[in-house]
Amino acid sequence: MGNQSHNIAGTAPQNNKISKLRIIFVVFLTVILVAAIVFDILVDKSSDFTEKEHLARVTDLAKKRYIVNGKYTDLQVYPIYNQDDKLQYFLIELEPVGYMMVYLHKNNIYSSMYSRSTRSEMYWVRYAVEIGSYAYIKEENGPGLAYQDARWLELDENNEPILHYSSPYKDANVLNEKLFLLTVEQKGRFGEIAAVKRDGKFFNLISMEPIDYKYKTDEILWPVFSTGIITEPLHIFDL
Repeated sequence: MGNQSHNIAGTAPQNNKISKLRIIFVVFLTVILVAAIVFDILVDKSSDFTEKEHLARVTDLAKKRYIVNGKYTDLQVYPIYNQDDKLQYFLIELEPVGYMMVYLHKNNIYSSMYSRSTRSEMYWVRYAVEIGSYAYIKEENGPGLAYQDARWLELDENNEPILHYSSPYKDANVLNEKLFLLTVEQKGRFGEIAAVKRDGKFFNLISMEPIDYKYKTDEILWPVFSTGIITEPLHIFDL
């Protein structure tokens, strides 16, 4: 009997330890649950707003940023969809000339819900893919830009590439259509394709040709549109 009583008494500290661990675990789960509820209530998510509401919000933010010093007199905002047909970007078309691309984040816990492009003065050039060729753009204040595997499609009287300062969507006169920006990985190179749809196919607005789009290819097939968009939520690029 003495030995049996001694063994029973010896299990009590272990049971107390297990009970304390259970209490700590329950408290931890409760804190996590409360934090998740607070996060869901206090933090705006992109899914909380309709497309119309997003357009109004982006328009208001864009006007506060761009219609301030007389450089731009007006602007229009357009929704842009990704390859999965989901709203992911916005195009700010500035008047008299200029544009800005905006990325839509899922929430604004680290930054604004909307991140603008990293490039303040954006231009683009029409080109076709030509493997092994290099196409160059001269710049007055800088080393210029080199496009690998590219051939210019538009040249001016000086045999220089024509620079476009309105978006490919505006220059192609498709702003009244559904706009797309397709992410693509071509032989390890990532880029975006500005596009609309024609007869069930995507139409590349840089080369002005239909494409059989797929996300990843083992060769360079299509010209891409340099947007300067970042997907990381950095405050310095808040709209």
